[in-house]
Amino acid sequence: MYVQLDIEIRPKNAIDEEEMNKFSKRMRKVVDEFDINFKEYRVRRKHYYSYKIKAIDEGYERFMEFNETYKRKLDIAIYPYTIYEKQDYEAASAFVLEFTNQCDYYDGYDFEKYDCLKTDSAALGQWYPMPPIYIKLPTKTRKAFEHMDGAITPDFESYISPKLYKYLIDCGIDKEYFKEAYKKGKDREIVAYRLWGREHVLPAESLFEFNRDYDFAWCYDPDTGYVKWVREDDTEREYEPWEFNLYGQLEPVVPTITKEGIDALSYVSDSFEALGNMRSTIINPELFQLIKEKVPSVMKRTIPIFQGEPPEYIKGPVAP
Repeated sequence: MYVQLDIEIRPKNAIDEEEMNKFSKRMRKVVDEFDINFKEYRVRRKHYYSYKIKAIDEGYERFMEFNETYKRKLDIAIYPYTIYEKQDYEAASAFVLEFTNQCDYYDGYDFEKYDCLKTDSAALGQWYPMPPIYIKLPTKTRKAFEHMDGAITPDFESYISPKLYKYLIDCGIDKEYFKEAYKKGKDREIVAYRLWGREHVLPAESLFEFNRDYDFAWCYDPDTGYVKWVREDDTEREYEPWEFNLYGQLEPVVPTITKEGIDALSYVSDSFEALGNMRSTIINPELFQLIKEKVPSVMKRTIPIFQGEPPEYIKGPVAP
């Protein structure tokens, strides 16, 4: 595993699109020279000065030096994310499934009767879809769902196509791990199935979707019993403006699960704690293998979870 940086270089304090290319004469010279030196990492986007650099690339250290030199003179937006490799998936004991296609729920006044999201904890900002579930598939996803495929919502919930659902049922996976999802309309046409682990919740503090040496607080809602992990920040110190341009951590994310969590893990289970707005859905290796065989692209984003401690090959120096 390694970290990949998604980078955009912008003029200082630029807000709207018109300002994104208005560098001072001196900074224009700096970014143009950077662009020449890092042209192999450039990516085609609306914003010209955009790059992707892996922590294992030769240019990574050079970029970090550039960032240290100019982070107070330019807005250098850095979006790090972890790239997992074959050995990580082979060593994993559970998975957070993530497809490459997108889907979402109906929202807005006109679609109020199709709103299936119910609040689990208002205090923690947690919700969950409750049957009947209605889901909106973009055109690209609808075409993908003519075959065996899947999609995720903005909260990383997994929905699978009817053909993939049938295949998994034929392979012996029980129907209790899926919930029908319909498109809007009177016909109640099933267009997808949500992976469903609500009846198979993992034990408390058995899943850690973050590095264990990071400081997360266990926030409990006594009215509902729901819990959410929240990153603890040092509120006593003042943050430098450039610190807000780093949107994540520069170390690989190594999620872990305890033995108690593995013992309780079904084909599909929900985490006890939420890390965002919703409890995470976890699947076991057998189900992941079945899905991976039919949807190889799921390897691009699925997050492996390791039992107990990270594997030995991760315990040594890991780039960066």
